[in-house]
Amino acid sequence: MMASDKAGVVIPLFNKEATIGRAVASVLSQSYADLSLVVVDDGSTDAGPDWVEQSADPRVRLIRTPNNGPGAARNVGMRALGTTWVGLLDADDEWSEGFLERTMTKADHIPGVCAVFTQYSVADLSLRTGDVAEGVVQDYYAAVLDHGIAITSSSVLLRRDHVLSLGGVVEGRRYAEDSETWFCLACSGKFYFIPEDLAVKHVDAPNRVSNTADFSERIQGIEAFLNTYERYRQAQRIPPEIKRSAAHFMETLKVYLALQMISSGKRLDGMYKLLTEVRPGRYTWRQYLRCLKQALVSHS
Repeated sequence: MMASDKAGVVIPLFNKEATIGRAVASVLSQSYADLSLVVVDDGSTDAGPDWVEQSADPRVRLIRTPNNGPGAARNVGMRALGTTWVGLLDADDEWSEGFLERTMTKADHIPGVCAVFTQYSVADLSLRTGDVAEGVVQDYYAAVLDHGIAITSSSVLLRRDHVLSLGGVVEGRRYAEDSETWFCLACSGKFYFIPEDLAVKHVDAPNRVSNTADFSERIQGIEAFLNTYERYRQAQRIPPEIKRSAAHFMETLKVYLALQMISSGKRLDGMYKLLTEVRPGRYTWRQYLRCLKQALVSHS
């Protein structure tokens, strides 16, 4: 299949009847109108897919699949598209009308870029990030740790063949799979950042996956991500420019993993991980103290 200059868009859909209309409308109202939208129904049991199927816009296509999770749904959608670039949007969220125009313009003119991402806003919350200029992000994890900017699954445009060459978006989990995908991409290409709020995340949306994941799913997702990082580190696949900051980021994940273990009742396992695998430092000391406090509360 030859790549097209159109913008491709994938929305994974699972029981989001209340919000899918808003997400689709935000795509169809883009100022960059030359697009194809694939909504992948991930085994929904509500009327959301029926609403999409009734759309009169020829740019919209519905694909129905069994329930295999959002990662698998995104990969089905990307493989169904014939576009060079594909934007991801969660069914909870929405884009500002200039999202595709701004990201596609940069994607087509910056050599070596595999992802263009924007700043985003969170509905009903005040979200503050550091002052980061527009351009190629030389050290992604330093930007995450020092300035609070990060790729999300609703604020990024991806080079489709690059993502698929890595195996696609991580599948089979409900927590940290997106973050693991961005890590693999950061080790294999460049990111470009646009410091404009061009996406809106609705963190209080019903049935949002990151909100409904239980302790075991969070622990499993973080452990899998850390295992992938360790494989990349041992294989020397982490670029020198992000090696130090990525290591710091993984330290923060280890603290969070220990906290999840303690909160789930695995106090001794969590304390062992915290005390043997984490050194309190610039990016971890606050979480480290919080984790110790939680361990003491759990023991009392």
